[in-house]
Amino acid sequence: MATNFDDIGATFPLFAAAVEEAAEYVGLSTCCLTGAEQVPCFRLGMGCALMIECPECHAINGLDCDEREDEVCHECADLVHFPDGMSDEIVVSYAALRDFRAAISKDTEFGMITWEQAQSGLTHGVPGGSGLRHSERVPLVELGEDWVGARLDPEVMRELLTTPTYISWQGERWLFDGGTPGIYQGCWTQADFKHHAGASDPQAFFQQVVECKERWMWKALEGGRISVYVFQMPSSGRFRAHWDMD
Repeated sequence: MATNFDDIGATFPLFAAAVEEAAEYVGLSTCCLTGAEQVPCFRLGMGCALMIECPECHAINGLDCDEREDEVCHECADLVHFPDGMSDEIVVSYAALRDFRAAISKDTEFGMITWEQAQSGLTHGVPGGSGLRHSERVPLVELGEDWVGARLDPEVMRELLTTPTYISWQGERWLFDGGTPGIYQGCWTQADFKHHAGASDPQAFFQQVVECKERWMWKALEGGRISVYVFQMPSSGRFRAHWDMD
């Protein structure tokens, strides 16, 4: 049976899949921030930030883990320094991540969410906006040049930033239930869809979950030519998914 994060004492409310599906998870290691040893840890790289307090005004700023450069404080414009002595591989513990000492950016169906977006409660947006779902339950904002963002609770955005990213071919696209993120269930195979379909027709259930009636996709899933990333919606329990291929 696959191990999930609950099994190792590292609960993520939005990530119910096996630990092997978490892109940043490195197993038990030593935290670069706290020095804690043999604890569940996560590797930070592109799209990740260390959350550092400004020495002047004490505002929290995200410093890019890939660029590793000092940044001007977003509140007072004082210089916030990237921590000295960081190893080539920045690894942080589950506890440090959940305490928001680090942030993992997420791409979503409402657009990118980084620590800056969490400050404002507004996603980076998507072009056009015609494909945005649940717009009747989420305030949408015209951002200019035909981009549309979504207003979300900053605490909801922070929850996503302290959750691992799931492994995918073309990049994640976290799905939502109105303004609430879906709970990631995993990359499902045909067998998974047959199991969860119950008494329903498995192919019809699959088409309902992926919200597409292209018949070739069911066969492609059987042959492993597409990957399907499934979320459960908190309010209704129903499943939604997006898919991609190599």
